[in-house]
Amino acid sequence: MSLRQNIIFIGMAQSGKSSLVKQILQYAGQDEMARRGERRRDGGGRGNFSKTQTCCQYNVDVPLRTHRLLQVDGPEDASWQNGAYVVPGEDFKIDDADEFKLRHVIEDSGEYLQLRLIDTLGLSDSRDIGDSNSEMQGTDERYKMRILLTLQEVEDVHAICFVVQRYTHYGPDFQQMVRRMVSLLVSVRSTALNLQYHVMHTHVGVDDPASDMCQIRQREFDRFGPAGAIHHFVNNFPRRNFPLDDYFANNALSGFFKSLVTESSVKFSNLRYAKSPQDECNDQALVRALERTKTEFHSRVEESQINCDTLSDIEGTSKRLPNDSDYITSSVAKTFSRRSKWLDEDLQGIHWRREVYENLFNSTFTFYATSMLKRKKRD
Repeated sequence: MSLRQNIIFIGMAQSGKSSLVKQILQYAGQDEMARRGERRRDGGGRGNFSKTQTCCQYNVDVPLRTHRLLQVDGPEDASWQNGAYVVPGEDFKIDDADEFKLRHVIEDSGEYLQLRLIDTLGLSDSRDIGDSNSEMQGTDERYKMRILLTLQEVEDVHAICFVVQRYTHYGPDFQQMVRRMVSLLVSVRSTALNLQYHVMHTHVGVDDPASDMCQIRQREFDRFGPAGAIHHFVNNFPRRNFPLDDYFANNALSGFFKSLVTESSVKFSNLRYAKSPQDECNDQALVRALERTKTEFHSRVEESQINCDTLSDIEGTSKRLPNDSDYITSSVAKTFSRRSKWLDEDLQGIHWRREVYENLFNSTFTFYATSMLKRKKRD
Protein backbone atom coordinates (compact mmCIF):
# COMPACT_ATOMS: atom_id res chain seq x y z
CA MET A 1 0.00 0.00 0.00
CA SER A 2 1.23 3.50 -0.83
CA LEU A 3 -0.33 5.29 2.16
CA ARG A 4 1.49 5.00 5.46
CA GLN A 5 -1.03 4.27 8.18
CA ASN A 6 -0.74 5.84 11.62
CA ILE A 7 -1.39 3.29 14.35
CA ILE A 8 -1.68 4.56 17.93
CA PHE A 9 -0.93 2.22 20.84
CA ILE A 10 -2.55 3.21 24.13
CA GLY A 11 -2.23 1.26 27.36
CA MET A 12 -1.47 1.28 31.03
CA ALA A 13 2.06 1.13 32.42
CA GLN A 14 3.58 -2.35 32.22
CA SER A 15 0.80 -3.65 29.96
CA GLY A 16 3.26 -4.93 27.34
CA LYS A 17 2.58 -2.05 24.95
CA SER A 18 6.20 -1.23 24.11
CA SER A 19 7.20 -4.88 23.94
CA LEU A 20 4.36 -5.39 21.45
CA VAL A 21 5.70 -2.55 19.29
CA LYS A 22 9.17 -4.11 19.52
CA GLN A 23 7.71 -7.46 18.45
CA ILE A 24 6.11 -5.84 15.38
CA LEU A 25 9.43 -4.25 14.43
CA GLN A 26 11.15 -7.61 14.73
CA TYR A 27 8.40 -9.21 12.64
CA ALA A 28 9.25 -6.70 9.90
CA GLY A 29 12.96 -7.52 10.20
CA GLN A 30 13.82 -4.18 11.83
CA ASP A 31 15.90 -5.57 14.69
CA GLU A 32 18.15 -2.51 14.90
CA MET A 33 15.14 -0.18 15.11
CA ALA A 34 13.71 -2.40 17.85
CA ARG A 35 16.97 -2.15 19.81
CA ARG A 36 17.02 1.64 19.45
CA GLY A 37 13.47 1.79 20.74
CA GLU A 38 14.47 -0.37 23.69
CA ARG A 39 17.28 2.04 24.59
CA ARG A 40 14.87 4.99 24.47
CA ARG A 41 12.72 3.44 27.17
CA ASP A 42 13.83 4.09 30.72
CA GLY A 43 12.23 4.59 34.10
CA GLY A 44 10.78 2.36 36.78
CA GLY A 45 7.63 1.06 35.19
CA ARG A 46 5.59 0.99 38.42
CA GLY A 47 2.34 2.88 38.89
CA ASN A 48 2.36 5.63 36.31
CA PHE A 49 6.16 5.73 36.06
CA SER A 50 6.12 4.22 32.61
CA LYS A 51 9.34 2.95 31.06
CA THR A 52 8.29 4.83 27.93
CA GLN A 53 9.07 8.45 28.79
CA THR A 54 8.26 9.98 25.38
CA CYS A 55 5.85 9.21 22.56
CA CYS A 56 7.99 7.31 20.04
CA GLN A 57 7.23 6.93 16.32
CA TYR A 58 8.53 4.15 14.06
CA ASN A 59 8.11 4.03 10.28
CA VAL A 60 8.16 0.42 9.16
CA ASP A 61 7.13 -1.65 6.12
CA VAL A 62 5.51 -4.84 7.37
CA PRO A 63 5.34 -7.87 5.04
CA LEU A 64 1.93 -9.51 4.70
CA ARG A 65 2.40 -13.22 5.39
CA THR A 66 0.46 -16.38 6.02
CA HIS A 67 1.59 -18.63 8.86
CA ARG A 68 0.97 -22.38 8.97
CA LEU A 69 1.76 -25.03 11.54
CA LEU A 70 2.66 -28.33 9.84
CA GLN A 71 4.05 -31.72 10.70
CA VAL A 72 7.79 -31.98 10.55
CA ASP A 73 7.60 -34.88 8.10
CA GLY A 74 4.32 -34.07 6.39
CA PRO A 75 2.22 -31.37 4.70
CA GLU A 76 -0.73 -31.55 7.09
CA ASP A 77 -1.85 -28.52 9.05
CA ALA A 78 -2.32 -28.85 12.77
CA SER A 79 -5.60 -27.62 14.26
CA TRP A 80 -6.62 -26.63 17.76
CA GLN A 81 -9.03 -29.13 19.29
CA ASN A 82 -10.01 -29.76 22.89
CA GLY A 83 -7.14 -27.81 24.41
CA ALA A 84 -4.32 -29.01 22.15
CA TYR A 85 -3.11 -28.93 18.55
CA VAL A 86 -4.09 -32.03 16.58
CA VAL A 87 -2.53 -33.28 13.34
CA PRO A 88 -5.11 -34.94 11.07
CA GLY A 89 -4.57 -38.67 10.62
CA GLU A 90 -2.47 -39.01 13.75
CA ASP A 91 -3.47 -40.64 17.03
CA PHE A 92 -1.71 -38.15 19.31
CA LYS A 93 -2.20 -34.55 20.35
CA ILE A 94 0.60 -32.05 20.18
CA ASP A 95 1.38 -30.38 23.48
CA ASP A 96 4.55 -28.87 24.94
CA ALA A 97 6.24 -32.27 25.10
CA ASP A 98 5.53 -33.07 21.46
CA GLU A 99 5.63 -29.64 19.84
CA PHE A 100 8.97 -30.28 18.15
CA LYS A 101 7.11 -32.62 15.83
CA LEU A 102 5.68 -29.43 14.31
CA ARG A 103 7.21 -26.89 11.98
CA HIS A 104 6.26 -23.27 11.48
CA VAL A 105 5.91 -22.43 7.78
CA ILE A 106 5.82 -18.81 6.54
CA GLU A 107 4.31 -17.92 3.17
CA ASP A 108 5.11 -14.41 1.89
CA SER A 109 2.53 -12.63 -0.26
CA GLY A 110 5.05 -10.15 -1.64
CA GLU A 111 2.93 -7.23 -0.37
CA TYR A 112 3.88 -4.78 2.32
CA LEU A 113 1.91 -2.63 4.70
CA GLN A 114 3.43 0.79 5.40
CA LEU A 115 2.86 1.70 9.04
CA ARG A 116 3.83 4.43 11.43
CA LEU A 117 3.72 2.91 14.90
CA ILE A 118 3.18 5.49 17.65
CA ASP A 119 4.09 4.15 21.08
CA THR A 120 2.58 6.38 23.78
CA LEU A 121 3.36 6.75 27.45
CA GLY A 122 1.81 4.24 29.84
CA LEU A 123 -1.04 5.57 31.95
CA SER A 124 -1.19 4.99 35.68
CA ASP A 125 -2.27 1.71 37.19
CA SER A 126 -3.89 2.49 40.54
CA ARG A 127 -4.25 -1.06 41.78
CA ASP A 128 -1.17 -0.87 44.01
CA ILE A 129 -0.70 2.85 44.63
CA GLY A 130 -4.22 4.26 44.83
CA ASP A 131 -5.82 7.32 43.31
CA SER A 132 -5.05 9.45 46.37
CA ASN A 133 -1.40 9.72 45.39
CA SER A 134 -1.13 13.29 44.11
CA GLU A 135 2.27 12.74 42.47
CA MET A 136 0.90 9.85 40.44
CA GLN A 137 -2.15 11.87 39.39
CA GLY A 138 -0.03 14.83 38.33
CA THR A 139 2.33 12.65 36.29
CA ASP A 140 -0.60 10.83 34.72
CA GLU A 141 -2.23 14.09 33.60
CA ARG A 142 1.05 15.24 32.05
CA TYR A 143 1.27 11.93 30.19
CA LYS A 144 -2.26 12.38 28.85
CA MET A 145 -1.39 15.85 27.60
CA ARG A 146 1.72 14.54 25.81
CA ILE A 147 -0.33 11.82 24.13
CA LEU A 148 -2.94 14.33 22.94
CA LEU A 149 -0.25 16.68 21.63
CA THR A 150 1.26 13.79 19.67
CA LEU A 151 -2.12 12.88 18.20
CA GLN A 152 -2.67 16.54 17.32
CA GLU A 153 0.57 16.57 15.34
CA VAL A 154 -0.21 13.30 13.55
CA GLU A 155 -3.71 14.49 12.51
CA ASP A 156 -4.58 11.46 10.34
CA VAL A 157 -5.13 8.35 12.47
CA HIS A 158 -6.09 5.01 10.94
CA ALA A 159 -6.44 2.80 14.00
CA ILE A 160 -6.34 2.95 17.78
CA CYS A 161 -4.90 -0.09 19.55
CA PHE A 162 -5.76 -0.51 23.22
CA VAL A 163 -3.20 -2.79 24.85
CA VAL A 164 -4.73 -4.83 27.67
CA GLN A 165 -2.67 -6.95 30.03
CA ARG A 166 -3.64 -10.01 32.03
CA TYR A 167 -5.62 -9.38 35.23
CA THR A 168 -6.21 -11.74 38.12
CA HIS A 169 -9.90 -10.88 38.03
CA TYR A 170 -11.83 -8.50 35.79
CA GLY A 171 -13.70 -6.39 38.28
CA PRO A 172 -13.58 -2.67 39.23
CA ASP A 173 -9.82 -2.37 38.59
CA PHE A 174 -10.20 -3.64 35.04
CA GLN A 175 -13.23 -1.43 34.43
CA GLN A 176 -11.35 1.63 35.70
CA MET A 177 -8.43 0.80 33.40
CA VAL A 178 -10.71 0.65 30.36
CA ARG A 179 -12.37 3.95 31.26
CA ARG A 180 -9.00 5.69 31.65
CA MET A 181 -7.83 4.60 28.22
CA VAL A 182 -11.09 5.44 26.46
CA SER A 183 -11.31 8.85 28.20
CA LEU A 184 -8.36 10.04 26.10
CA LEU A 185 -10.57 9.94 23.01
CA VAL A 186 -13.63 11.64 24.50
CA SER A 187 -13.40 14.53 22.03
CA VAL A 188 -13.39 12.31 18.91
CA ARG A 189 -15.82 9.64 20.00
CA SER A 190 -18.74 11.17 18.10
CA THR A 191 -16.79 11.96 14.93
CA ALA A 192 -14.58 8.89 14.65
CA LEU A 193 -17.21 6.73 12.97
CA ASN A 194 -14.70 5.46 10.42
CA LEU A 195 -11.98 4.83 12.98
CA GLN A 196 -11.27 1.19 13.75
CA TYR A 197 -10.48 0.16 17.30
CA HIS A 198 -8.32 -2.85 18.07
CA VAL A 199 -7.76 -4.50 21.43
CA MET A 200 -4.38 -6.17 21.75
CA HIS A 201 -4.51 -8.70 24.59
CA THR A 202 -0.93 -9.30 25.73
CA HIS A 203 0.66 -12.00 27.92
CA VAL A 204 -1.49 -14.65 26.26
CA GLY A 205 -0.14 -18.20 26.09
CA VAL A 206 -0.72 -20.77 23.36
CA ASP A 207 -3.71 -22.34 25.05
CA ASP A 208 -5.16 -19.10 26.52
CA PRO A 209 -7.36 -17.68 23.69
CA ALA A 210 -9.96 -20.41 24.14
CA SER A 211 -9.86 -20.16 27.94
CA ASP A 212 -12.65 -18.69 30.00
CA MET A 213 -10.43 -15.91 31.35
CA CYS A 214 -9.65 -14.58 27.86
CA GLN A 215 -13.31 -14.68 26.94
CA ILE A 216 -14.17 -12.78 30.12
CA ARG A 217 -11.43 -10.26 29.35
CA GLN A 218 -12.89 -9.62 25.90
CA ARG A 219 -16.46 -9.42 27.15
CA GLU A 220 -15.64 -7.01 30.00
CA PHE A 221 -13.70 -4.72 27.68
CA ASP A 222 -16.62 -4.56 25.26
CA ARG A 223 -18.89 -3.48 28.13
CA PHE A 224 -16.94 -0.28 28.80
CA GLY A 225 -14.86 0.20 25.64
CA PRO A 226 -15.78 1.44 22.15
CA ALA A 227 -18.28 -0.64 20.23
CA GLY A 228 -17.10 -2.86 17.40
CA ALA A 229 -13.51 -3.26 18.58
CA ILE A 230 -11.54 -6.13 17.04
CA HIS A 231 -9.76 -8.34 19.58
CA HIS A 232 -6.34 -9.91 19.05
CA PHE A 233 -4.66 -12.29 21.50
CA VAL A 234 -0.88 -11.95 21.32
CA ASN A 235 1.97 -13.63 23.13
CA ASN A 236 4.37 -10.69 23.28
CA PHE A 237 7.06 -12.79 25.02
CA PRO A 238 7.24 -16.02 22.99
CA ARG A 239 9.83 -18.64 23.88
CA ARG A 240 12.76 -18.88 21.51
CA ASN A 241 13.10 -21.94 19.28
CA PHE A 242 9.64 -23.24 20.16
CA PRO A 243 7.66 -23.70 16.93
CA LEU A 244 4.31 -23.57 18.70
CA ASP A 245 5.05 -20.26 20.46
CA ASP A 246 6.61 -18.81 17.33
CA TYR A 247 3.62 -19.75 15.21
CA PHE A 248 1.05 -18.49 17.69
CA ALA A 249 2.75 -15.10 18.23
CA ASN A 250 3.39 -14.42 14.53
CA ASN A 251 0.00 -15.68 13.36
CA ALA A 252 -1.75 -13.28 15.76
CA LEU A 253 0.29 -10.36 14.40
CA SER A 254 -0.43 -11.44 10.83
CA GLY A 255 -4.16 -11.34 11.53
CA PHE A 256 -3.76 -7.87 13.01
CA PHE A 257 -1.89 -6.59 9.93
CA LYS A 258 -4.45 -8.02 7.52
CA SER A 259 -7.25 -6.29 9.42
CA LEU A 260 -5.43 -2.96 8.91
CA VAL A 261 -5.39 -3.19 5.11
CA THR A 262 -8.91 -1.80 4.71
CA GLU A 263 -8.67 0.90 7.38
CA SER A 264 -9.67 4.51 6.56
CA SER A 265 -8.25 7.53 8.35
CA VAL A 266 -9.85 10.03 10.71
CA LYS A 267 -8.77 13.63 11.25
CA PHE A 268 -7.55 14.32 14.78
CA SER A 269 -7.19 18.09 14.47
CA ASN A 270 -9.55 19.23 17.25
CA LEU A 271 -8.80 17.17 20.31
CA ARG A 272 -10.05 18.12 23.76
CA TYR A 273 -8.19 17.34 26.95
CA ALA A 274 -10.12 14.91 29.11
CA LYS A 275 -9.74 16.25 32.63
CA SER A 276 -9.78 14.20 35.79
CA PRO A 277 -12.69 14.58 38.29
CA GLN A 278 -10.40 16.52 40.62
CA ASP A 279 -9.48 18.93 37.82
CA GLU A 280 -13.18 19.36 37.00
CA CYS A 281 -13.88 20.36 40.62
CA ASN A 282 -10.97 22.79 40.60
CA ASP A 283 -12.23 24.33 37.37
CA GLN A 284 -15.70 24.79 38.82
CA ALA A 285 -14.24 26.53 41.89
CA LEU A 286 -12.17 28.80 39.65
CA VAL A 287 -15.22 29.66 37.56
CA ARG A 288 -17.20 30.60 40.67
CA ALA A 289 -14.33 32.76 41.95
CA LEU A 290 -14.08 34.43 38.55
CA GLU A 291 -17.81 35.20 38.54
CA ARG A 292 -17.54 36.82 41.98
CA THR A 293 -14.56 38.89 40.83
CA LYS A 294 -16.44 39.99 37.72
CA THR A 295 -19.44 41.04 39.83
CA GLU A 296 -17.25 43.11 42.16
CA PHE A 297 -15.47 44.67 39.20
CA HIS A 298 -18.75 45.63 37.53
CA SER A 299 -19.93 47.23 40.79
CA ARG A 300 -16.77 49.31 40.96
CA VAL A 301 -17.14 50.30 37.32
CA GLU A 302 -20.71 51.45 37.92
CA GLU A 303 -19.64 53.45 40.99
CA SER A 304 -16.82 55.06 39.02
CA GLN A 305 -19.25 55.92 36.24
CA ILE A 306 -21.57 57.66 38.71
CA ASN A 307 -18.65 59.70 40.06
CA CYS A 308 -17.64 60.63 36.52
CA ASP A 309 -21.17 61.76 35.75
CA THR A 310 -21.24 63.90 38.93
CA LEU A 311 -17.92 65.48 38.02
CA SER A 312 -19.21 66.25 34.53
CA ASP A 313 -22.28 67.94 36.04
CA ILE A 314 -20.06 70.09 38.29
CA GLU A 315 -17.89 71.14 35.38
CA GLY A 316 -20.96 72.02 33.34
CA THR A 317 -22.42 74.06 36.18
CA SER A 318 -19.18 75.97 36.70
CA LYS A 319 -19.05 76.90 33.03
CA ARG A 320 -22.59 78.33 33.13
CA LEU A 321 -21.97 80.56 36.21
CA PRO A 322 -20.89 84.31 35.87
CA ASN A 323 -17.21 84.99 35.77
CA ASP A 324 -17.12 86.44 39.29
CA SER A 325 -14.82 84.68 41.74
CA ASP A 326 -16.71 85.79 44.87
CA TYR A 327 -20.05 84.73 43.41
CA ILE A 328 -18.70 81.42 42.13
CA THR A 329 -16.94 80.52 45.38
CA SER A 330 -19.93 81.48 47.51
CA SER A 331 -22.28 79.46 45.29
CA VAL A 332 -20.03 76.43 45.30
CA ALA A 333 -19.53 76.73 49.06
CA LYS A 334 -23.26 76.92 49.70
CA THR A 335 -23.98 74.06 47.28
CA PHE A 336 -21.42 71.62 48.61
CA SER A 337 -21.18 72.88 52.25
CA ARG A 338 -17.45 73.32 52.00
CA ARG A 339 -15.25 76.12 53.35
CA SER A 340 -14.25 78.25 50.39
CA LYS A 341 -11.33 80.57 50.05
CA TRP A 342 -13.34 83.77 50.68
CA LEU A 343 -14.80 82.34 53.87
CA ASP A 344 -11.32 81.65 55.14
CA GLU A 345 -10.21 85.17 54.26
CA ASP A 346 -13.23 86.71 56.01
CA LEU A 347 -12.54 84.67 59.12
CA GLN A 348 -8.94 85.89 59.10
CA GLY A 349 -10.20 89.51 58.82
CA ILE A 350 -12.38 89.11 61.90
CA HIS A 351 -9.41 87.88 63.90
CA TRP A 352 -7.27 90.80 62.63
CA ARG A 353 -9.87 93.42 63.55
CA ARG A 354 -10.23 91.92 67.01
CA GLU A 355 -6.49 92.13 67.56
CA VAL A 356 -6.47 95.78 66.35
CA TYR A 357 -9.24 96.71 68.76
CA GLU A 358 -7.49 94.99 71.63
CA ASN A 359 -4.16 96.65 70.85
CA LEU A 360 -5.80 100.08 70.49
CA PHE A 361 -7.57 99.70 73.82
CA ASN A 362 -4.40 98.60 75.53
CA SER A 363 -2.45 101.52 74.06
CA THR A 364 -5.11 104.05 75.08
CA PHE A 365 -5.30 102.68 78.59
CA THR A 366 -1.50 102.74 78.92
CA PHE A 367 -1.34 106.37 77.68
CA TYR A 368 -4.08 107.46 80.11
CA ALA A 369 -2.44 105.73 83.05
CA THR A 370 0.95 107.23 82.26
CA SER A 371 -0.53 110.75 82.00
CA MET A 372 -2.26 110.45 85.36
CA LEU A 373 0.96 109.35 87.06
CA LYS A 374 2.87 112.32 85.63
CA ARG A 375 0.14 114.74 86.83
CA LYS A 376 0.29 113.37 90.35
CA LYS A 377 4.03 113.87 90.45
CA ARG A 378 3.72 117.53 89.45
CA ASP A 379 1.10 118.15 92.09
